[in-house]
Amino acid sequence: MVAISALCRGANSAKTASRGTSEPLTRSAEGKMEILTQANELNSDVSDSVRSTFRNSSILEVNRHRKDIDGLRCIAVLAVVGFHCKVQGLSGGFVGVDVFFVISGYLICALIVRDLDQNAFSIARFYERRCKRILPALVTVLLFCVTVSMCIASPYEAR
Repeated sequence: MVAISALCRGANSAKTASRGTSEPLTRSAEGKMEILTQANELNSDVSDSVRSTFRNSSILEVNRHRKDIDGLRCIAVLAVVGFHCKVQGLSGGFVGVDVFFVISGYLICALIVRDLDQNAFSIARFYERRCKRILPALVTVLLFCVTVSMCIASPYEAR
């Protein structure tokens, strides 16, 4: 919190310097440098707290299956399916999608933090793993949909 208020104070001094007040130009450059330094410290504090959150979490255990996350996934699927089946009281199916996004973000952040802690993070390898996981399902669904639509749709509908 102190870093944020100091960052805001530094930003305000840089604004007054850029408006042509009596402060010399070097003061403005010093203020900007101070802002960058404080922003880096704030970023470091945030990333340290994120890392400590994931370090203390059991998510970093590589081969451990998380039943609690499976339970959240089940609730999310039921919310979405209930919404699409127009089940009374489940009018907020979008909440299920939101839960999936939160779970995915948590798991992906945990993987990145684990790799960073082991000095093994590579953005190319990260996206390679995502593609290996997602593309087979995408290709399967697309092929299935095209095949079924060719069998079901009339030639007029296909155009």
